[in-house]
Amino acid sequence: MEKTYYLDLPTLIGYIRGKAAVLRTVLAPARNQPAGQGIIFLLQASTIHCYIISQAGALLFEGDDAYKRLSQSAEWLVRIEAEAVVDQEWQMWLQKHNLTYFPPSGIPGVLLRPKKALDALILRQFSHQQALFLRTVFTLVNGQRTVEQIKARLPQSSPQAVDDALNVLRTLGLIE
Repeated sequence: MEKTYYLDLPTLIGYIRGKAAVLRTVLAPARNQPAGQGIIFLLQASTIHCYIISQAGALLFEGDDAYKRLSQSAEWLVRIEAEAVVDQEWQMWLQKHNLTYFPPSGIPGVLLRPKKALDALILRQFSHQQALFLRTVFTLVNGQRTVEQIKARLPQSSPQAVDDALNVLRTLGLIE
């Protein structure tokens, strides 16, 4: 069942933290921006997949660009589900829109580097444990390590958790 929340995106994600959910919002036309729909697939491991599609269903923005535009929206339809349900819905959504997702580990030998500093305000939307893990992973991204090397430095963490953290950092525009 979907529930409407009247919150900005960072506050809403902080409120939902630790749960898997699908978030939707309607975007009114703005200067040089067509009307569309924003959709976010939020998984428990802090993975955030953001997209904006036109009214005709064409992909307009994804990732960090979509997140920045969606963060201004203050009315969200939210459906909290089991992580497997949200992940399956996300996979079907990707197929429907002919998109392919490449997790960072899917690109062997690529060196990850920071794009900008990690601001403590950005981490407020995450639980303390999630923020600590994101900060830990971020400190290992130095332009000289591959994804596999970062995973090797975090043997107590699952490879999926490291991938998820890297995806969040990439979505937030902190690494490339």
